Amino acid sequence: SELIEDAALRAALLELAPLDREAVVLTAWFDLSGADAARALGITHAAYRMRMTRARRRLRAALTTSQTVENPQWT
Repeated sequence: SELIEDAALRAALLELAPLDREAVVLTAWFDLSGADAARALGITHAAYRMRMTRARRRLRAALTTSQTVENPQWT
């Protein structure tokens, strides 16, 4: 697994909607559970799960794109 540069991760996080970004930060950096993060955001746990699903999908797409552009793999 290749490491993702901080700049690429920061750029991908900034592309997320603000509440999606907050959900990711609360769980990834502050180590809150999904239930605690939902309470902190003032949303239901179901809404939190949907935000995380959307955020992960967008982060994955952005980071995959940035890795492909920066380090194209020629086959």
